Amino acid sequence: MRRSLLLIHPGALGDVLLALSAIRAIRAAFPTHECGLIAGEQVGRLLFACGEVDRLFPLEQGSLAGLLAGAELVASGLRSWLDKADLAMGWMKDAEGSLAATLYALGAGRVIIRSPFDAGCMNLHQADRHLEIVASMVGEERTARPLRLPEAILQAATASLAEAGVRKEQMLVAVHPGSGSPHKCCEPGWFVKLVAQLQALGAVPLLLAGPADTEQVQAIQRSCAASPLVFGGQELISVAALMAQVALYVGHDSGITHLAACLDVPTIALFGPTDPERWAPRGRHVEILSGAPCLCNEWNRVQTCTEKRCLQVPIEQVIESCLGGLRARAKSTSADQFRSSLSCHA
Repeated sequence: MRRSLLLIHPGALGDVLLALSAIRAIRAAFPTHECGLIAGEQVGRLLFACGEVDRLFPLEQGSLAGLLAGAELVASGLRSWLDKADLAMGWMKDAEGSLAATLYALGAGRVIIRSPFDAGCMNLHQADRHLEIVASMVGEERTARPLRLPEAILQAATASLAEAGVRKEQMLVAVHPGSGSPHKCCEPGWFVKLVAQLQALGAVPLLLAGPADTEQVQAIQRSCAASPLVFGGQELISVAALMAQVALYVGHDSGITHLAACLDVPTIALFGPTDPERWAPRGRHVEILSGAPCLCNEWNRVQTCTEKRCLQVPIEQVIESCLGGLRARAKSTSADQFRSSLSCHA
């Protein structure tokens, strides 16, 4: 019987993806173990499909709630998993130690529970904080690689794009105008300009609409001279498959932006009131753009700020960055008309 690991991360999409390097480091340190994950169902299903974990225990099914309530309320499947677990690792708070006590009581050989928000963490970047917490058990080597989506999911996304009228030779630019907070978002008018300029370049903007982005996306659609494609209401893994088809991605400090970076999509990340040194996705394929330095030193000031100077990124700067990414992609495609359009803006 294979031994197991249990990883716990109750955070949102971006928070969990920032833990991906740490998850991989743990798996490398325990190569023969099966890896279980307690996390949100959407991000958990994504990581399971990509082969990053072997078993998902969704938060929505009460997996963590049962552990927090006591050993007697833990479901049988999770009990069996912990009975063969050599490690239970949780990136969260456990001030009174009750979670750790339950994990030990159910058979975990070693338990580490610590939040990456802990003031005692020495590193600045959130990904490094996740790694810092597990440093005592993992090696120094880090392997950066994109998420690998199943071929069937990718084919389904290709079919969806074809049904929407997208031709294979067209250059898609995914644009996500939302985030987890409206205070991290550029105004809809800014995106209207971005969409128009991308269309003028011959690219096909594709607006990604999450559950909280409806108002923002509708405002953009109403103001665009030529309405862009909009994809919304899909499961996260389907969104990931769509994003894997695009030439470029533009978005805010959001979980979807981290997903684009994890898929190795050339990414332009717009940062305003949040610190990119702490929160930005990493990689040579990621470019961070910001407006003026943010002067709001507390989040309540960010919430009441009306100027949003930090999010006033010059559209010309963004388009120049888009051009660089699209030119690089156009060199490897047979889209002669698209290359000709780009050459007019050289």
